[in-house]
Order: sequence, then structure tokens, then C-alpha cells
Amino acid sequence: MAVLEENGSGSFLKRNRLEKTVYLYFFLISLITVPSKPPTNIRAQNKTSPTKILVQWSPLANSIYLHGKLLGYTVIYQPITIANESLPQVDRSESSVVVGPQDLSVQLSSLNIFTRYEISVSAFTRKGNGPRSEAIVAGKNMAQFLLVCKKICIVS
Repeated sequence: MAVLEENGSGSFLKRNRLEKTVYLYFFLISLITVPSKPPTNIRAQNKTSPTKILVQWSPLANSIYLHGKLLGYTVIYQPITIANESLPQVDRSESSVVVGPQDLSVQLSSLNIFTRYEISVSAFTRKGNGPRSEAIVAGKNMAQFLLVCKKICIVS
């Protein structure tokens, strides 16, 4: 079936329905991109173990910032201090964990003891990761551990 379509100059072009569908499909696909805002309300705690950190976040406040179907979240983390000593930038290797679109938390495990980590979260579509959230710092340093130990350890 052919469809007449005005070309903007007063004349008409003859197009078939399949061709119009293809144009519409490519137009919609070109609108899909990475999210334009990061997840919010990033929180982290390691109450249960010095080698685990629970990271939680809130989803994007408005789906208008998504720009496609949400496929999941990427949690990016890197050590910044070990035993109260700052790590040089060259020694800070980034790691990441990917979770599904329904997940709003992840537990980072097998972390180094007495280490503080910088953590951020980004949402992603099939076009890739959006911007990272503002980084937070979590983990126990040596002084925090000693303070806890002083309260619960019996020194003879």
C-alpha cells in the first residue's frame, strides 16, 4: 500500500508503509542514548565485616533522564587509603560490579581490611553508562578499627 506524503514544498512523494515504518524506527532509535543523570542518595556501610561494604542508592528520580530502557547499574569503587595512608593515584585500580535494573543495592566483598574506598554508581542503557554519582567514601581505617577493638577487646 502506498502513502502520499507532502515533502514540504507543496508536492507529494509516494512512499510505502514499510519505508515509513523504517524511518520512524531509525528516528526512535536515534533518541536512545545513555542516561543523562546518575542515581541519587548513594549510601554505604560496613557494619558486618571489615572486608564487605553494602552500597545502596535510589533510582533516577524521573524517567525522562533515562533516554532508553534501563538495563542496570554499575557500581565503581577504588581504594583510596590503606592503614591510614593515602594511596598514590597510580596505585588506585578501579573495580566495578554490574547489577540488574531492579537492584538498588549491592554488597562489595573480598575487600582489603583497614582500607577506605571511593564509591560511585551509574545507570546504563544499551548505549552505555550514564554519568557517575558523586563519589562517597566508605570502609574502616586502622583508627576506627582500634577504637572498636578497644571497646570490645579484653586486654590482659
